[in-house]
Amino acid sequence: MTTEKIPYKIYLSEDEMPKAWYNVRADMPTKPAPLLNPATGEPCTAEELGHVFCDELVAQELDNDNRYIPIPQEIRDFYKMYRPSPLVRAYCLEEKLGTPAKIYYKFEGNNTSGSHKLNSAIAQAYYAKKQGLKGVTTETGAGQWGTALSMACGYLGLDCKVYMVKCSYEQKPFRREVMRTYGASVTPSPSDTTAVVAYDGVELVVADQPMNTLVMGETELELFLRPDESLLARLGEDYQPAFTATLSNWMEDASDTPDTLVLAVSQEDLAQAEDAAFTWDFNGTVYKKLAASGIDYLVLQVGDQVTALSTAGFAAGGRYTMYRAQGLSSEAFDYHVAMTEEGETTLSVTVAGETWLLTEEEGGAFYYYDVYTGTLEELAQAKEG
Repeated sequence: MTTEKIPYKIYLSEDEMPKAWYNVRADMPTKPAPLLNPATGEPCTAEELGHVFCDELVAQELDNDNRYIPIPQEIRDFYKMYRPSPLVRAYCLEEKLGTPAKIYYKFEGNNTSGSHKLNSAIAQAYYAKKQGLKGVTTETGAGQWGTALSMACGYLGLDCKVYMVKCSYEQKPFRREVMRTYGASVTPSPSDTTAVVAYDGVELVVADQPMNTLVMGETELELFLRPDESLLARLGEDYQPAFTATLSNWMEDASDTPDTLVLAVSQEDLAQAEDAAFTWDFNGTVYKKLAASGIDYLVLQVGDQVTALSTAGFAAGGRYTMYRAQGLSSEAFDYHVAMTEEGETTLSVTVAGETWLLTEEEGGAFYYYDVYTGTLEELAQAKEG
């Protein structure tokens, strides 16, 4: 009996391309460990993950039951530009190894990004646009992921900001320019236009460009900006304000080493605010990490109003002491700073499901210290004092 030799390359037709992604979790008898909320140690809820991922991506991340997730037609049409990709029989490798094994590999290099990463990039960009986001910010090493996301964003008309490892930025100019060709802004890191703070071997990259979440290396710090209910009612439930992040020497004399991280609500969002409040949400890990990086103050800015918080700590009180005595770490304290352009500022903290107001009066359940609130001019005067 003879069998036909398997070809070196096996291709599907476009009609045979998959119409759904396979969700391997559905067939795993032991499910992967869930993502944990660093503040509570409990599995993240969909709402918590929504601060980091698009809603549809959150649903997919938490889906343990559905084996197949339909691929939107727009993404399938995009895939046709470089797919189907071939399944290759590695006859030469088998011969060199002298193995009876039959070796196959999937070749995913037949697209501009040079890897499989475009498959995921277009899906992430698609869901970001569908949710109404204006753009995305990412980092890249050698440039494959940055190229993939730049191409996807260019196709969908989204802004794309890429921070590229400086040595790769200089050694791979063609990769850098491909990203720019697709409309992305590419910034070397570190460089004169970025500020870099090392923390446990990870770089915090900030620049004077709007973002939705503070990014530290490959992870996102738990710091978010949210609008009040009146803005959501007027601009829609999908409205998400942005902020800029810059490093400065506000609290010390002129120096080459920045000591202050300034987060400011974007001008576009201020123009729509009409005196509504914006709230900064973050847990204790944020200022602890900044302190370890040499940052002395976290300054939150809404228009001309600022709140400057010491990264050495700014909360105290009887209830605070009780929680710490129970063994709760800084990760368990979720802080909220609500601010308006009119100068109304409210500080509060949520611990173990309870929310407490931070006051100026010492001796209460929670009070704050080493916190400056007021205008930029008043902050400058406090600095001089």
